[in-house]
Amino acid sequence: MGILTRYVSNDRPEFAVLIEDDDKVCYAYLLIESKIVGDIWLYNSVPTPSDPEWHKKENLPFLNPVEFVKENLEPFDA
Repeated sequence: MGILTRYVSNDRPEFAVLIEDDDKVCYAYLLIESKIVGDIWLYNSVPTPSDPEWHKKENLPFLNPVEFVKENLEPFDA
């Protein structure tokens, strides 16, 4: 089961950060008035692949391959 958490700025409520772990990969999304304006990969939730998978759109959201992962940690249960 994935995790979805939204953090809204108290001072500027039009800004929010959405963190989504879909049991495959975890990304954080920057939102302005509920529109995604930026994203960043946080971690892979499954084993890190050797080759990039971003050449196929159906793989969205993409896992980061081993060449971009500093330390390949085993998936864990929260």
